[in-house]
Amino acid sequence: MSNEEIAAHLYISVDTVKKSVSQLYRKFDVNNRLELLQRIYLPQRHRIPPKG
Repeated sequence: MSNEEIAAHLYISVDTVKKSVSQLYRKFDVNNRLELLQRIYLPQRHRIPPKG
């Protein structure tokens, strides 16, 4: 989902979504949504290693 779709679904501003997503990235030490979902849902051995 895009930030705009999330905001509309939750009846909050896009800025609130962006801030919340950024806080989650910091908390879980990730750089994007795919990494965040992997961190939350996949056991360590099944995660895709980061590029670079």
